[in-house]
Amino acid sequence: MFKYIINEKDIFYFKIGKLYGGIYKGRDRPALINISKIKIREPRFIWRYRKRIQDCIRYTIPRLYRDFKIICILKPVYVFVSITDCDHYHSEYVMKQKNGYAYLLAERDFYNDMENRGYIKRITKEEYDNHKPVSIDYVAEAHENGHPYNVRG
Repeated sequence: MFKYIINEKDIFYFKIGKLYGGIYKGRDRPALINISKIKIREPRFIWRYRKRIQDCIRYTIPRLYRDFKIICILKPVYVFVSITDCDHYHSEYVMKQKNGYAYLLAERDFYNDMENRGYIKRITKEEYDNHKPVSIDYVAEAHENGHPYNVRG
């Protein structure tokens, strides 16, 4: 249908796909005018907030949809966490959240409190049962190997 309509004095301008047109409101009756070669700007409101609207459609709405799908999970959620703190201490472990909402809160807290690198992801129950926690202190390893000044080199 119509993408947008702009009122200008006695002419209604409109756009359908790539075609531009206008209806002249004369004295006797309205007449259709072909102005397909004239470029009509979008209304100022849409033009000014176009980037914000595009970002909302591209990023915010899919994120809200993802969060809503996760909140609807009522079963336990199994989570794998891998993190390296600022002292180059790396750890990998698994944990169990009671439902999707608890997982979202844990994910938010994880990314808010993260010091260096890390990620959190959902895993299956089999992976949860078979996983063994891993802890590596890269600074201590470098010191033991005789390289106290080059931790990961």
